[in-house]
Amino acid sequence: MHFSHVVRVPGRGAVTRRALLVCMERYAGVLGVGSGCDLVIPFLFGASYLQAEQLGCVIVRATSLGYTGEPDAALFERVDPFECGVFDETDRDVKGVPLVRIVFALGAEAPGIVRMSYEKPEERAGFTSYDYWCSGASGSVLRPVPKRPDEWLVDKAIEQSSRQ
Repeated sequence: MHFSHVVRVPGRGAVTRRALLVCMERYAGVLGVGSGCDLVIPFLFGASYLQAEQLGCVIVRATSLGYTGEPDAALFERVDPFECGVFDETDRDVKGVPLVRIVFALGAEAPGIVRMSYEKPEERAGFTSYDYWCSGASGSVLRPVPKRPDEWLVDKAIEQSSRQ
């Protein structure tokens, strides 16, 4: 997986697997997909040339709402590739291409990263997902590399994003 920049799309339905192939050719991730999918980063799985059927993606949702640090599994259900338009009904038959779903709960009290596990994994037609909960916005979760870490304004950034 490789990307060098992101592009913004006008809204739901503008990003399909075929459109993601074009983005992948340009090393681009996609912002503003909608319906719980804030960022999509495509990757090729199990193939050596570009084909939509072998395209997986990392789907990211970010929220600045306050959480205790305990993962909220319901948020992952809203990060659905069919709901946000990345997959359509023809993709329900594509098996074995994984998705990575990441929820950033930036306003959480305690920082941490948890790989979600489910007691009763539900049947998901057409995709396998690996889900990660990233809580808090500390240096232990998100690691920007500025010259001076004492100048990081994490609390200010969270405050500004919650006003939007």
